[in-house]
Amino acid sequence: MTSTKKNIPHPGVIVHGEMEYLGITDDELAQQMSLEVEILRLLIEGKCSISEEIAKKLEQAIGSTAEQWLRIQETYNARESLN
Repeated sequence: MTSTKKNIPHPGVIVHGEMEYLGITDDELAQQMSLEVEILRLLIEGKCSISEEIAKKLEQAIGSTAEQWLRIQETYNARESLN
């Protein structure tokens, strides 16, 4: 019996997709979030995780709830731990 592994994207990929949909740059989103643009870029590149603080800022800047953003991160972390 073989199992198929679902490919779950890093939450930063989802953030980037939302930015494209909204037509905003990383500089603009970082400013809206009161976040250093370098941190946002690390998130988009999959090099850092969504913290509670970032989740709250994402909620304010691009929508969805902070809880949803944290769930996306937790799901990604859980899948990665199976590797």
